[in-house]
This record gives sequence, structure tokens and C-alpha cells, in this order.
Amino acid sequence: MLNNQIARMKQTIIGIPTASLAAILGVNPNRVSLFVNGTKQLSNVEIVKLDALFDDLTRLVDCAKPWPINWRDVELIKELLRRMKLGEFDRVKESS
Repeated sequence: MLNNQIARMKQTIIGIPTASLAAILGVNPNRVSLFVNGTKQLSNVEIVKLDALFDDLTRLVDCAKPWPINWRDVELIKELLRRMKLGEFDRVKESS
């Protein structure tokens, strides 16, 4: 199970702001912030979703290398995640 310290570490490694992370997750940014700061828990369902989202975001970062991702454009990130899950970026990674 994802705890707040691991969540903070993953968030830092990926480099995504809490507001963007919360928007993609569909959870109030204050709740996500309180969770990663160790002040308050998220529900188990939200924690599982957050952990899966970190995995997806890490994959997206790997697909985008060497280009940086603009985490503030949440709608674009959601679209990129959707396309990645459909396998569009698999062909790009295989050819590189």
C-alpha cells in the first residue's frame, strides 16, 4: 500500500505539482497535499488510484525522454495518458 512518504518521493522524482496531480486523479488538491504531507489519509480507493497514476506518469516520462513534460497542462497530460494506454507510444519506443 502506498504511504505518504513514498507518494511524496514519487511525486518529487516525477516532478509533478500537487495541483496537477490532484486534477488528473480527480481529487481535491487540498486532500492530496494533506496526504503527501502526512497530515491526513486518502481513502483506500484513492490511494490505489494514486499509486497506479504514479506508475502511469513514470511510464509517460520514460516515453517522453529526452523532452520535458509540462505538468501544468492537465488536459494534455490526460490525453497523453489515454494515448499511452492505447499503445500509441509503444511503437515510438520500439523504433528508438
